[in-house]
Amino acid sequence: MSTRHSDAPVRRTATVDTDVHRARLVAVERAAYAAGPASRARLVLWARELTVDPGVQVDHVDEAVRRSPLLHRRADGRIGHLADLLDGIVLVHRVETTTSTRRRELRVRGGLDPLARLAGARPLELRSGGVARAGRGGATLLGPPGWLPDRGTGDLIGLRWRSRRLDVVAVGPGDLAGSAEHARTSALLVELACTVGCVGHGVAVTELLTLARLVDPQLLGRPHLPLHALLDGVGPDRRRHLRPVPDGVPR
Repeated sequence: MSTRHSDAPVRRTATVDTDVHRARLVAVERAAYAAGPASRARLVLWARELTVDPGVQVDHVDEAVRRSPLLHRRADGRIGHLADLLDGIVLVHRVETTTSTRRRELRVRGGLDPLARLAGARPLELRSGGVARAGRGGATLLGPPGWLPDRGTGDLIGLRWRSRRLDVVAVGPGDLAGSAEHARTSALLVELACTVGCVGHGVAVTELLTLARLVDPQLLGRPHLPLHALLDGVGPDRRRHLRPVPDGVPR
């Protein structure tokens, strides 16, 4: 007589192990957000405290940095969070559909992907009050009434991220950086895009701005043209590969 053994307990164990592993990676991201730039050892301690899980190890920190667009390794070896790296940045967006103080939803295009990624991890506090949340699978930002200025189709708005709060303002021609600053910014972004992303599947927008900010921490501190305009030097056949970071990474 043969005995049949169910493999259900094995599958359940594998699922639990996967869930625990993912929870540890998420804990590393949360620790980096709470601690600011920190060493790997310090992040392990913070993550263990947040999860009450002594199983968090340095290997989990390294994997989280490799997989998450929210984390990066600084030149001094410390691990930083995108929320701190982008402090002071102004990302300009060309309005596709007329906005008003009554409109609550803003469609997120590639150039705003870093803010969408931040919102995917936790709501973004608004300087005007309330929070903006990720909506529609990360394709939109949803805020309270009054968070968007009155703008017509084709007009520009600026999304400034400072001290972990988001401010959304109308941007006019006189608010934009001068031609010399625009040219320097464009040259750096094009160089990095071609070095990192003009091959294979292209460059992820968040990765590009992370690298650019590591090179120049003050980059895009003033309103510029939208990202696609700054990348004109990449060429249309390569620029079309610019895309958000794929789903499936720890948030």
